[in-house]
Amino acid sequence: MILANGHVIDLSPSRQSAYFHAACLSLGCLGVICRITLSVLPKFQLLQTVSKDKLSMILSRWGDIPSEADYLRLHWYPHTDVVTVWKAKGTTVMPSNCITSLVIDMRFNDKI
Repeated sequence: MILANGHVIDLSPSRQSAYFHAACLSLGCLGVICRITLSVLPKFQLLQTVSKDKLSMILSRWGDIPSEADYLRLHWYPHTDVVTVWKAKGTTVMPSNCITSLVIDMRFNDKI
């Protein structure tokens, strides 16, 4: 990163970590990023599950939920006790019953 005073600094999570984390959010306020190195993963598929659960159940298991999947989305519907839980794990295996498009009827009721 080139700073406003012309100095060039190298940033990483382990080297100059305070600057690194600030630069991730600074939108150019700290300086100009002039070189970047990306770490990438090999190609993989996502195996997803979608379910509904009660908000009280989600909150009681809050510490365990992030470790159950590589990717997680929780959608809470205000003024209800309903949470849609979207989980996905990376896999290199293509499922045999692959569905190209899926429409989910998201009608909510008290039968969770």
